Amino acid sequence: MLRIAPVAELDPRIETPMIIRSCKSGFFALMIVATWANSAHTDDIDVWVGQRIMPRLNCQPMIGNRPVPNHFLEMPAEVLQVNGHWLWIGRAWVRKSDVVPLDSALAYYSAALTTGFARSTMLKCRGVVWKTRGDLDKALTDLNEAIRLQPDYAGAYCIRGTIWSVRQDLDRALADYAQAIRFDPSLPAAYQNRGAIWSSRGEFDRALEDLNKAIQLDPGRNRTWFLRGAVREMTGDFDNAAIDYTEAIRLVPADAAAWLCRGIVRGHKGELQSALADFTEAIRLDPNNHMAYSNRGVSWCDLGDFEKAILDFDAAIRIYPRHAHAYCCRGNAHFELGQNDKAVADYTMAIEFDLKTSVAHNNRAGIRMMTGDVAGALEDLEQAVLIEPHDESAHCNRARVWATTTHDSFRDGKRAVESATKACELTDWKNPETLAVLAAAHAEAGNFEAAVKWQARAIELAADDESLELPSRLDLYKSGKPYRDDLKNWNRER
Repeated sequence: MLRIAPVAELDPRIETPMIIRSCKSGFFALMIVATWANSAHTDDIDVWVGQRIMPRLNCQPMIGNRPVPNHFLEMPAEVLQVNGHWLWIGRAWVRKSDVVPLDSALAYYSAALTTGFARSTMLKCRGVVWKTRGDLDKALTDLNEAIRLQPDYAGAYCIRGTIWSVRQDLDRALADYAQAIRFDPSLPAAYQNRGAIWSSRGEFDRALEDLNKAIQLDPGRNRTWFLRGAVREMTGDFDNAAIDYTEAIRLVPADAAAWLCRGIVRGHKGELQSALADFTEAIRLDPNNHMAYSNRGVSWCDLGDFEKAILDFDAAIRIYPRHAHAYCCRGNAHFELGQNDKAVADYTMAIEFDLKTSVAHNNRAGIRMMTGDVAGALEDLEQAVLIEPHDESAHCNRARVWATTTHDSFRDGKRAVESATKACELTDWKNPETLAVLAAAHAEAGNFEAAVKWQARAIELAADDESLELPSRLDLYKSGKPYRDDLKNWNRER
């Protein structure tokens, strides 16, 4: 059955309906448009806009004169605009008479099931409603029955896969998505959802393969672009991640998460002003997004504006008082402003709210070292290494204390060499500062030949970086003397 969509046409990409194109009289066409526009009364718009809806039987989404495949739409859908008898749900128009409000959908599908007509479809749709209500057991019961009645029902497998995902039964979810793809290889949601699982398991190549296929089948799904951007971000492909997040934003400009993630990627790329703009837009769209405030604070720190950074970290903590990362970053900002007591207090709060944060331990150790609390600093560094054995900064800083502190009772050359060696391994023996610490450790242990070797290598890698004062240490080791440091400068983490 051909359905004619209205024209008020909010998006110039939407094809003009046939009824307008067939009118020879421009005046008559304008009358038709005016009639449709006037039929959308304000009261009716107020009722529908923002309403979440589900499809009735035989619902056919349209763009212009073209039907849109139902599986291209995610249900429940939100009504974004009203035009006469039609509702815009983001990617297509549907007739009001073809949908039912989500609040009434359970009753509608239950009544429809009593007729015995299209039972598998009604069961699948009712399963979706149960899922939105959080009743996963009833959702599974309906979807299991839908699949029993129609064993090749790809849509039911796909929805059931999302329920297994919510329950963290990912093997079952993968099996259902595989069945969905087997019975309908053109189902983009199945590829998208399976890609998300591969990503969560760290199987990024398989994730990209599925997400690429989903985008090929349906390039209009904001969520798929977002997920692929996230995979690319996690694999360090920041340029392409930014492209994917940009497309997600183009498709859904109000997607605060996409603005946030693009800002993070731009921060990684050093595009700090662009990152600030993205975080600010994310905050405008979602004023309670503590991650947007926190990340904008990090950008302010990178730009050297620590006062503005503290304001953003304050906001993040007001929204989410247990936000350990915001406390840690605010501690860094306080430290840069010379407010050591406030910095220590923030690092302590970060540790209280996240016992697995090695960063806060490492940074608090730096301030403790500066104030002469060597025992407290080493205690923090021991905790940092226990929490995160691959934290090269903690290994390096611990080795520095054992190798170079002016407090004789805390120096330990053997342990310094072990810790510095681990730090060098974690940095692929390419970090000049870490190699310099290894040299100092060997000097403290009395092995000046090794100290000279690694100090020379550090100088070679450091090139023109004069801040490390490496050449003077080389002369020290050649004369058979160890290096001493008041440890006022600390390898801090964010």
